[in-house]
Amino acid sequence: MIEINLSAGENQTVANRTLTSEYLESALRGLDVLLKATRFYPSAHPALKTAVEQTLLKFAPLLIGREAVAFSVHKESFKFDDTPLSSRNLVLKSFATQLFARHVRTLLVLPDLTSRDLRKFARCLAKEPAEIQQLGGAQALLQEACVSTIWINEIDLSCILEQKKEREAQRRELEENDPTADEGQTAPQSVDIHHEEQDLEKLLLEMEQTESDQHFRMLAKNVEPLVLLNLTDSGRPLVIRALMLLCRYTADRQLSLTRRQASQETLTLLSREELIDFLVLSLCQKSNVRESRERLLSLVTCFRGKIEKHLIQHLAEETDSQSRKILGSALIHLGATASPVLIEYLKDSRWFVVRNAIGILGEIRDQQTTPHLVQMLAHEDIRVRRETIRALTKIGGRSAEGTLLHILDGEDREMRRQTILSLGALKCTAALPALLKMATQRDGKGIRLDEKKEAVNALGQIGSSDAIPQLKSILKRRRFWFGSRDDELRAAAALALGKIGSPDALNLLHKATEDRSEHVARAARLALNRIEKTTAYVS
Repeated sequence: MIEINLSAGENQTVANRTLTSEYLESALRGLDVLLKATRFYPSAHPALKTAVEQTLLKFAPLLIGREAVAFSVHKESFKFDDTPLSSRNLVLKSFATQLFARHVRTLLVLPDLTSRDLRKFARCLAKEPAEIQQLGGAQALLQEACVSTIWINEIDLSCILEQKKEREAQRRELEENDPTADEGQTAPQSVDIHHEEQDLEKLLLEMEQTESDQHFRMLAKNVEPLVLLNLTDSGRPLVIRALMLLCRYTADRQLSLTRRQASQETLTLLSREELIDFLVLSLCQKSNVRESRERLLSLVTCFRGKIEKHLIQHLAEETDSQSRKILGSALIHLGATASPVLIEYLKDSRWFVVRNAIGILGEIRDQQTTPHLVQMLAHEDIRVRRETIRALTKIGGRSAEGTLLHILDGEDREMRRQTILSLGALKCTAALPALLKMATQRDGKGIRLDEKKEAVNALGQIGSSDAIPQLKSILKRRRFWFGSRDDELRAAAALALGKIGSPDALNLLHKATEDRSEHVARAARLALNRIEKTTAYVS
């Protein structure tokens, strides 16, 4: 297979290599659209002619000055020069699967590619795999159609060029014997490349205006092929408009049952990988204004049950932080229906993919996922374990609390500190004995000052008056040795008492404002101010 260089010079820049990849993917997407158009439209339909011409244009920059462009076809991907094309593009993945099912293993395109051969190729490959095999296979069909610029399962260029001469001679002979044998070979000089966009826009307008339910049903049947042909940057606004219209009509109980059913049936037909992948990619478009993105998020729910895997697949591969945030928001928007596919990704070998899945599960707050998250506490990466604790904290419930209490008794200091914070946030009264023990233990028991301070802070967050005696003991304790360390813990106790805010706590804090340690006295004053503000707000 040959290498494509799009610019002259000794060195091809990274930008040019990226551009080449985009051209390769664009050409394959063009072929995919052409096969779809071939299935939906008669040979003379303007939309089909447009699809042929657009595909020819997409191949043009790849073919100039080259002997051939060849792809290898795998079950779920394409390779060029043994390099896989984008694994994120689910449209290409679906197209590769279709070709593979038709026993296409290599695809080679010659530089004199014609619209006639594109049309014949699409007509042959648009058939169902079983029918293709009954007719002798895809190679036999292309040979019978005298296609000479597109070859499958042939990689010997010299052999291909020899056979090419034979096929061209056969085609000329057929044309001489029957001038109408290849009707429509020559494309019109002026093709409206936006014809399918105009068709879809006209169709949507007619659907909105028609007063006949039966006419609406008939129009709805034409939406699917036109939407699929508009899965382009320029067609994106019309596609979104069409989907919003169908979703609105499906949910509007004031409309007739006929219209609601016709809209739902069309949405079901559109629940295809290429459209869903198009929606996911559209979500991440930098050019999207906030209003447009909100409309796309509302469409996500229309494809609930089908779009989740696409969102997480894109999230796993996405490098842009803003796009990751958007994809994560879409999964959270779907709620518990996204949980099963997120749970699958907890087994991913990439730590950051696992962490992201855990974070989203935490935001969804589905308690059914707790047992799966608990298993992640044994993950080898500390970042994953920390995220798991945060997720369990957000989900809450007895199971989550019990798991966190178990960690509190463990030897992992990093996990223990994170757990202390979480138990405080959960206001887990069951954690009081363990936290009190941790806060009052002597140094040398494996409990550091920072852990003690966090335990004291957690006691304040829980807000139970049962902790006041121990917090009082800490606040009043003064030691000659390590006095400054004690003052830090005493100050933390003062702040914790301020969060509890009971009368007993108030008396202790008033006395502590005169403490000889300015650090403790200042903390006591802050705690009293907090209580006063809280009391004023409640009043």
